[in-house]
Amino acid sequence: YLSEGIQGFTELFKNRVVIQFTGSYKQFDHLIHHELVHAVINDMFYGGSLQNVISSRTAVNLPLWFNEGMAEYQALGWDVDTDMFIRDAAISEYLPDIPYLGGYFAYRGGQSVFYYIANKYGKEKIGELINKVKSTGSVEEGFKASIGLKIEELNERWKKDIKKMFWPDIAIRKDPDEFAKRLTD
Repeated sequence: YLSEGIQGFTELFKNRVVIQFTGSYKQFDHLIHHELVHAVINDMFYGGSLQNVISSRTAVNLPLWFNEGMAEYQALGWDVDTDMFIRDAAISEYLPDIPYLGGYFAYRGGQSVFYYIANKYGKEKIGELINKVKSTGSVEEGFKASIGLKIEELNERWKKDIKKMFWPDIAIRKDPDEFAKRLTD
């Protein structure tokens, strides 16, 4: 049985998708899309089943923020709930760095990262990123190969963009790094 709050899951071990219908067709459509993205990612990276993972010895370990964020971005793009959640985290200054996007932040924060990449570099970069992660066998190397940034650099740019989006005063000012030289560490 699914515990409260879990609406569905994609299981690599049994190669299946489990979804519950709560009465909302809009939510059901989102959930199907989200779980099918997981199924496609599982098939691309792991061959779709545990037997293929063992036989191919696939070494790609996708972080939770990458997997859930990709599924949410592909299913929703950008939505009001994510906007509200990220806005609160940015204004209250508790938005974690990309590598630490866990729990509910894995969904909303990861979605925000992919939304940023699509807006900044173009939607086609998302597909290129997935292919580069698969071919290099590393999320870090995939980011470097597709958008030319390490995750640490992407994190800084993503957070600056979030601040500019939700703090309008920041958007009209230049960042000190743009016009001054740092004299201390």
